[in-house]
Amino acid sequence: MKIIITGGCGYVGTELTKFLIKKGNKIKVIDAQWFGNYHQKHKNLIIVKKDIREIEEKDISGYKKIVHLANIALESSEIDVGLAWDVNVFAIKNLAEKCIKVGIKHFIYASSGSVYGIRKEKRVTENTPLTPISTYNKTKMISERIIKSYENEIIIHCIRPATVCGYSPRMRLDLSVNMLTIQALKFKSMSIFGGNQVRPNIHIQDLVNVYEHFIFNPNLSGGFYNAGFENLKIIEIAKKVAHIIPSEIIVKNKHDPRTYRQNSDKLLLTGFKKNFSVSDAIKELKEKYENKKFIESNKCYTVKWMKELNELHAFKSVTKDNLRFDLCHGSPWDRDCYIYPDCNSDILNQCALSESDFVLMGHTHYPFAYFHNNTTIANSGSVGQPRDRSSVGSWLVIDTRNRSLVFQHTPFDSSSIIDDVKKIDPHLPYLHEVLTGVRKDTV
Repeated sequence: MKIIITGGCGYVGTELTKFLIKKGNKIKVIDAQWFGNYHQKHKNLIIVKKDIREIEEKDISGYKKIVHLANIALESSEIDVGLAWDVNVFAIKNLAEKCIKVGIKHFIYASSGSVYGIRKEKRVTENTPLTPISTYNKTKMISERIIKSYENEIIIHCIRPATVCGYSPRMRLDLSVNMLTIQALKFKSMSIFGGNQVRPNIHIQDLVNVYEHFIFNPNLSGGFYNAGFENLKIIEIAKKVAHIIPSEIIVKNKHDPRTYRQNSDKLLLTGFKKNFSVSDAIKELKEKYENKKFIESNKCYTVKWMKELNELHAFKSVTKDNLRFDLCHGSPWDRDCYIYPDCNSDILNQCALSESDFVLMGHTHYPFAYFHNNTTIANSGSVGQPRDRSSVGSWLVIDTRNRSLVFQHTPFDSSSIIDDVKKIDPHLPYLHEVLTGVRKDTV
């Protein structure tokens, strides 16, 4: 089956795309890639780097189904309210009309369980009145109404997911379960505010299965479906984390009044079965983190990353002899990220930007070259502060004619630099130790 997934490079989209490809489907992902692209090349995968506001009929023609995940998420909507309304609301009308025009028969829309607003009743069903409290919630409510207005022309299934948890190559650590888990792993403690506020949860693999369920069951009644199962107090989530990752729970007096709940009986009555739990997500994140399948960076926190994108891109692109060079300090997604030669291959692969011929970075001062698909990832090392050998500057020569690169090592008098460092700060031994070979940075 040929399926379009907007936002297919996102947290959920990456896992959904991977899952559907394994099932033998042909997928076209349309994504602005603000958070990168974590997909491996595959014969049944087409990735188009494009803002959904710019989608043309030619981009979606020849397909029969679309899963619309792309949006400006959660608190990110408050950074640029205009952008949130443009992407989450106005773009969906144009997209729906183009889908109908090119013959797409089935539109699956990812809304949010937060459209109900703060609820104290324990049974929050699809018939519960919507009282959104934030820009994001409001844009989701309005976009639901827009897409539902086309239900006589195209099959519409609108999914309202709970807070998602679990691992994805495009990792998010700003969601309650994931956030508490990373705190426990890093600090052996978790900070919660109040703790009695309730959050509905869904494991990312269960949500992937929800979308698959509707993709292959288009005859299910159209309309709205909740997708959330474990309604847990934040303190209960923290206790689940502490049971798996021994850690202290620090309760702060600051009160968070937001309590959300969901009832998903309507979804279950369609034959859908839940297979994963919050505890499964915690165990999975622990295993992935300990095996360095992901690294924490600003890119894992949507608001932080959106603010950073607004301030300064993590890399600069230049073109030379028809080759694209992306220049960055730490990594393409985080200026201060440390990428070492012996990093896990999954992490190094993330540095291979899909449209780049060369990704050149610094920060660690360790020279290395790594090749992934058609991209060369390299660190030239350092002339003034080399880490791989003392008193030998490292630099890199790239021949654009044949895409070759050669590392050069040049001896220099480090003693004069050491003397200058001592004059500036005699109590700062770091650089002296590096240049004399006494200090060896560990990975």
